[in-house]
Amino acid sequence: MGDVVSLEAIALLNEMIPWPTHVERHGVHHEPRFMLLERAEDDVVVLDRYLAIWLFVPVVLLTNPRFELGNWWIRQVSRILAEASQEDETNDYEDYNEEHELDSGSASIGLNAVSTARPKGVDSLPALQRNAANPRDFKRLIPEPMVVVVEINGHPARALLDSGSLSDFMSSKLAH
Repeated sequence: MGDVVSLEAIALLNEMIPWPTHVERHGVHHEPRFMLLERAEDDVVVLDRYLAIWLFVPVVLLTNPRFELGNWWIRQVSRILAEASQEDETNDYEDYNEEHELDSGSASIGLNAVSTARPKGVDSLPALQRNAANPRDFKRLIPEPMVVVVEINGHPARALLDSGSLSDFMSSKLAH
């Protein structure tokens, strides 16, 4: 049973996540992209030959009928690649700092500042004025957003379309 589970997982991955189309030029696409590296008691070790990544897939997940192997694989690989890119950025930043390290005695930084006017008699920090939602002219018409009703899987769904001119009015309009 164990070999059937692992071989089925490999077949599903090869079917769901094929080689990218640009690989066809090199003739590699005739070989399976995913290979079974090892079958342990609790895990199946799968190698993605395109990304050169191998993962342990728990047998408990593979025997679950609701488990979506393709989506799980993509999420795991995305997480691994995101972590690797963050490590690369950190290493690049550290390398840059080492190359451009300044002597503490000769370093100087020029700071410039701009301040907003404060009302007289008020010691607090100036706050941003938030008046976009306050109507200035009551005769001005507020445009109506376009509501489109579409059917998705037999259920109606409403979509609110905005041309961009409703940006000041969207939050108050959606509250109604």
